[in-house]
Amino acid sequence: MTLKHDFAIVNGETIHFAHHGRGVDRSATPIIFLHGFPAFWYVWQDQLEQFGRSRWAIAPDGRGVNLSSKPREVDAYRIEHLASDVVGLADHLGIDRFILVGHDWGGAQAWEVAQRYPQRVSRLVVANAPPWAALMVALATMPEQQAASEYIGRLKAPTAEARFLANHAEHLWQVSFAPLIANGFYSDEHKGRYQQCWQRAGSLTGFLNWYRANVPPFDEIDADKFRPSLSNQIETPALLLWGEHERAFVPSLLNLVPGYAPQVEIQHIAGANHWIHLEQPELFNRAVERFI
Repeated sequence: MTLKHDFAIVNGETIHFAHHGRGVDRSATPIIFLHGFPAFWYVWQDQLEQFGRSRWAIAPDGRGVNLSSKPREVDAYRIEHLASDVVGLADHLGIDRFILVGHDWGGAQAWEVAQRYPQRVSRLVVANAPPWAALMVALATMPEQQAASEYIGRLKAPTAEARFLANHAEHLWQVSFAPLIANGFYSDEHKGRYQQCWQRAGSLTGFLNWYRANVPPFDEIDADKFRPSLSNQIETPALLLWGEHERAFVPSLLNLVPGYAPQVEIQHIAGANHWIHLEQPELFNRAVERFI
C-alpha cells in the first residue's frame, strides 16, 4: 500500500493528513478517521488500506499533533475548534458529505461534528467514546466516572510534558501501547513511530491541551448545561462500538448516550479493551463496513 500525505490550511492552521483511494469510486462517500490520545494518523493505517480500496479514506493529524500546526493558546484546542477543523478539511478537499469514524478523543470530535454540522455527516461510527455532553454530565454527577477519570488531572498538570517525554517517552508508551506489543498487536517498529510523533516539538503539548482546554475540575462542571436538549441532539445514524474491558469510561455511562443520539446502535465487543481497532481490526472493519 502506498499512502499519500498532504497538508491543508484549515481555520488558519496547517493540518497534515494521510489518505488512500482518491478516485477509486467517486460515487462512494469518503470516510474520515479521527484519532484519539496519544495516537496520530498512523493508528488508522490498516483502515486506510482496507477502506481505501473502495472509497477515499482520509486520516488527519489532529490540531497540535505530529505534523499538524500547534497553536500556543490553550483555548485554540477547544472541542468546537477541533470539530471545525474536520469540516474545514472536508471543505478543502471538496467533500460535501462524509462518513466519520473516531476513537477516544477522535470519537468525541466525531460526535461533536455530527451535532454541529448534521448536514455534512452521513454516518457516524465511534469506538470507546461518549458524546461530549454526556461525558460532562457523567463527570459532574457520577462518582464512579470521576474515579475512572482521575488520571485527567495528571494530564493537565504543568509537569505532564516532562514526565511523559522522559527517557524517549518510555512512560507514555508503557501506559498506552506497551500491552499491544505484549499481545502481539504491535512491534518495536510501531513504538518508534509513536516516539517520533510525541517527541516532535510541541506535539505532546498539543495533545495535553485537548484536556486542558476542555475538561474543567469536575466540581466546576454545571451538569444542567450539558443535559440532553435540542441544541446537543445528534440525529445522524450512529454506531457506538464498546470494548468489553474499557476502563476509561464506566459501563453506566452508556445509559446516557441514547438521550443525545436517538439513532445510536451500541455494539459491545467481547474481549476488547480500549484499542478495539488495533486489537480486533478485522472485526472492527467488518462492523464499520456493515454499518456504512
